[in-house]
Amino acid sequence: MGIDDWYQDGCNVTQRDILSNARELVSAGLAADGYKYVILDDCWMARTRSASGTLRARKAAFPNGIPWLARRVHRLGLKLGIYESAGIRTCHGYPGSFGHYYQDARTFASWGVNYVKLDQCGMPKNVNRAQLFTQFGQDLKADNPSIVYSQELPDRAARHPAGATFRRLVSISSKTANLWRVTADENDRVPASSVLSTALTTDLPLGRYAGPGHWNDLDFVLTGNTVFNWSAAAQESQLSIWAELASPLIVSADLAAKEAVAHLASRATATSSGSLLANKVLIAVDQDPVQGNGKGRFGAMKVVVKPMGSGGYAVLIANTGAMTRTITVPLSVMGIPAGSTWTAVWSKQHFAAHGPVKWHLRGHATDLYQVTPS
Repeated sequence: MGIDDWYQDGCNVTQRDILSNARELVSAGLAADGYKYVILDDCWMARTRSASGTLRARKAAFPNGIPWLARRVHRLGLKLGIYESAGIRTCHGYPGSFGHYYQDARTFASWGVNYVKLDQCGMPKNVNRAQLFTQFGQDLKADNPSIVYSQELPDRAARHPAGATFRRLVSISSKTANLWRVTADENDRVPASSVLSTALTTDLPLGRYAGPGHWNDLDFVLTGNTVFNWSAAAQESQLSIWAELASPLIVSADLAAKEAVAHLASRATATSSGSLLANKVLIAVDQDPVQGNGKGRFGAMKVVVKPMGSGGYAVLIANTGAMTRTITVPLSVMGIPAGSTWTAVWSKQHFAAHGPVKWHLRGHATDLYQVTPS
């Protein structure tokens, strides 16, 4: 759980932006809720390495350097993450890590970096990408066994989620990384409904690869993001799907901006549940490391049940189609005992179910419930 600058600031990010979001995580209480990682994405580095081949920060944007930034973030009780690519260049033309894996791993460790995100832009031809991503992870862990390794090896193959290549890369990633991207990058020109439907459909079959310490990553959470500017319903749906599938909650927004604060406040009022990101039940569902499983065939309607390690269940109902639909699902199909209490995560409305449960959802809507056995 944490924050990444990319979808809000892109290549315009500065150390001031990073520290501003870090302070906001603390002052808003989100750090206490578990949002601990402050992640610096692409474009943080200078266009060239030093004479010794060492990475260095872009001076104009990070005049005090990354070790200084790490110390400042650590003093706030938070952890610093950083971006690189496994190729010769990053996606925006900055020095990649190819040929420098071990050197960069040692550099990041010496700087106090706690999390590394590895992209796959700028890859040379005729290389074994899976082998290179594995090697980078081994080099990272050699110098800092506790570092979090986030990588994007499977994301391009996700265009064909039923293909053998995609499943093979997810399997490899699950053995070498802590989290790995299983969807393409989110895009502000693509409707939220399409992004969320694709994420749910792609990730549902991948539950066996996730567990404590390693998770399928559905990309960033857009709550408070003023570039994408998703509706309240879309933001709630994204958080619900990400939580049910145990995807890391890495928000990409400028939480300290007045526009984002107002955005979050309006969503909180609309849902009567406080800040969306701070919903305690949602966080508990997400941080339970086991993914939910699909139950039965209901066309565009998806019913996902997640047994919680603390007892009870989380149940997600998602209408991935554009039309309003109604379904009725027996408790036996969901594996939930009769008499359990169902509490909506967002509205807090609750009911006891003694027989089949009926849902009526508009197009692209979701419901998420905490279910407590009687």
